[in-house]
Amino acid sequence: MTNVTFKNYSQGRGVLFPPIIESMMPRDSSVCLINHIVDELGLR
Repeated sequence: MTNVTFKNYSQGRGVLFPPIIESMMPRDSSVCLINHIVDELGLR
């Protein structure tokens, strides 16, 4: 039988899903540029 584990639930929680950091950063931010450069390096 499979053991199912549920995460804690709080009705006071403000969002259903965790926020996406990229959507909170301005498009012209240096963080976005660095993120794009690192993604293009293909280090995975």
